[in-house]
Amino acid sequence: MVVVQEVAGSNPVGHPKIPFEESFVQTEVKESGRFERTLTVHLDEAELEDAKDRAARKLSREMKIKGFRPGKAPRSVIERMVGADQLRTEAIEEAIPEAVSSAIDENGLEPVTVPQVSAIRDAEEGGIDVDVRITLWPALEAIPDFGGRTIEMERPSVDDTEIDAQLDALRNQFAELEAADRPAIDGDFVMVNLTVLKDGAPVE
Repeated sequence: MVVVQEVAGSNPVGHPKIPFEESFVQTEVKESGRFERTLTVHLDEAELEDAKDRAARKLSREMKIKGFRPGKAPRSVIERMVGADQLRTEAIEEAIPEAVSSAIDENGLEPVTVPQVSAIRDAEEGGIDVDVRITLWPALEAIPDFGGRTIEMERPSVDDTEIDAQLDALRNQFAELEAADRPAIDGDFVMVNLTVLKDGAPVE
């Protein structure tokens, strides 16, 4: 099953508001298992440019840049310092959570666990395509009626030898150690002080 749709951009909690009025994320959903879906989200260059602005502002707050207060350095300065490739990487990491969250909601998916990004690749038409692996809750059409059913359980058989072995193990586990004025024997705990000598002198 493949579902392709354009999803109106949203503003999930914890993500900055997109500065332009409306954006669209193209998504594709493929059934990759009984309870697993692969969600492909496309981010175009305009969205990545916006994400670069947000990433640059974030880096500006984290970096110490001579001549600028924290968070006040322009994007051009940040891009010159970290490089265009690194800023693009930061922008992708900034854009993916919001886009994926919006796409999951709009496609009516209910993940059991945190969705996992499995691939990021450049798209032929520009921008990037992001593949996300999503595990879903199993769907039950109806809950079976278990009323009146019986379950047979086999009662385990335990002999005296096994009981004695478990009791001995518990005694050893919770036993208290006492000093003994005799040579050590098998089963004792001993404390040993070792001194290593070299040419008759102790080695630290």
